[in-house]
Amino acid sequence: MKAVWENPYRVLGVYSNSSERDKQKNRSMINAYLGAGKSIQFSVDFPFLHMLDRTNEMIDNAIDCLQTNHDKLINSLFWFSSMNHIDVSAFDYLHDGNTEKACEIWGKITFKQDISGNYLSAYNNLSTLKLYLALDSQVLNVGVKS
Repeated sequence: MKAVWENPYRVLGVYSNSSERDKQKNRSMINAYLGAGKSIQFSVDFPFLHMLDRTNEMIDNAIDCLQTNHDKLINSLFWFSSMNHIDVSAFDYLHDGNTEKACEIWGKITFKQDISGNYLSAYNNLSTLKLYLALDSQVLNVGVKS
């Protein structure tokens, strides 16, 4: 469960397809805020997720968990990526706390489009969202309204 709730990408406040530069930038920002005794929020700290109290240990562990391509791939399966306008629209709804609408947006793509590189992120993002919602409510609802 910790691997999901404390996903290294989430801890660093980035999408799973973010650059190394973005990861290091956020790491520095987090360290600065922690040094000042403050907490920091990122755009990926969606309201439907429980609060994440970042610590220096968590940040160091997150960086360590993303050292190899294999580690990055495994951890990306349990976090969101932002690859196109569809994802941006769904994330806007997640920022507003509307998980149903985000599921609907990604669901339309996953059920009506052939799997392609252009919309691959919708499949992963939808499964990630469904996993988080299931862990939170302990109920898995795989149906999507189309």
